[in-house]
Amino acid sequence: MQRIEPGFRFDEKTVNDKIESLEGLDAVDEHDRDTLRKALAGKGLQIRSLHPAKPLNDLHFLAQDASMIKREMRYHALWAFHGISVSCVYDGLMHKDMLVGQGMQPYGSLMYSSELDLGVFRPYSDLDERLNSLRVGKELGMMLDTSDKSLELEGKPLFYLIDGSLATSLKHNGSVNGATEHEMAKEAIAGILARDRVVGMVEDSHATDISRIMGYEMTNMMMFEIALEPGEYVAQKADGISVCYIKLPSKEMESMPAGVSPPLTVRWEFNYEGFEDDLNNLAHIWIEEADILHPQLYPVRIADYLTRRVKVAGLLDLTVKKKELLPQYRKLRQGLY
Repeated sequence: MQRIEPGFRFDEKTVNDKIESLEGLDAVDEHDRDTLRKALAGKGLQIRSLHPAKPLNDLHFLAQDASMIKREMRYHALWAFHGISVSCVYDGLMHKDMLVGQGMQPYGSLMYSSELDLGVFRPYSDLDERLNSLRVGKELGMMLDTSDKSLELEGKPLFYLIDGSLATSLKHNGSVNGATEHEMAKEAIAGILARDRVVGMVEDSHATDISRIMGYEMTNMMMFEIALEPGEYVAQKADGISVCYIKLPSKEMESMPAGVSPPLTVRWEFNYEGFEDDLNNLAHIWIEEADILHPQLYPVRIADYLTRRVKVAGLLDLTVKKKELLPQYRKLRQGLY
């Protein structure tokens, strides 16, 4: 042990040695593509070819995202929610991205609706699980309301685009059975999955279910990044959801040094059979998007962007101040040091 003194600091050499000794961060270079492809085939996972195709008609999209946080006070737990629905039509024309201004995008008739809400958790227990269920219930419930009540002139959307994994929502939403929030989430999930064309677009997937079966200590995304050639994909059925790992091809992008992007591996999910033609259409639309390189289509990204324009933490700050709620003792202590 060492004497406690005001000049306390960490051991910089030890930290650097630890960083240098980390293993497994170069997995992409350590595995052979042909070996992986043979292993996938041995597990019955068929590698298919992607055929991006321009849609023959305009496509109406409805995308949804939400931001939700909780605040734990001494005797109360609060939550705040901000949801955004974005309606747009893929019309095959190129439009200037009016929000971020990074490039061109192939959607017209951009519309949005928003919802802001806050409340109190009763009882003060199981907050993380209930917060997740509440977010799912309110986010998907808002999407259904927007589709059914706010799009009279535009008509029902052809595609419902979800920020995140449909399969994960089904699998993990249920840890607090009987909670009001859980029942709300179950109802909203069932309502969304009853629609004809629902597509989940995962921003960052850390799933390992397939790679573990294959005997690899890496995420599914990294494994398929290695195994797939550009323009290939693998689809696997899980609880009625077709989970697709797709290596999208390079596309023209002025923001890239060479004017062309690298290929991008993504995880997209479909709630219906016979999704292949739609996948080819969505891949073509993704190739047309020339603003940033990202695994989600523009409508989902714009819903996320608009969601973050409202800082829900500030709403909770205002609530705590107006209601004169007491902080937890740990927060008082941390504020002193």
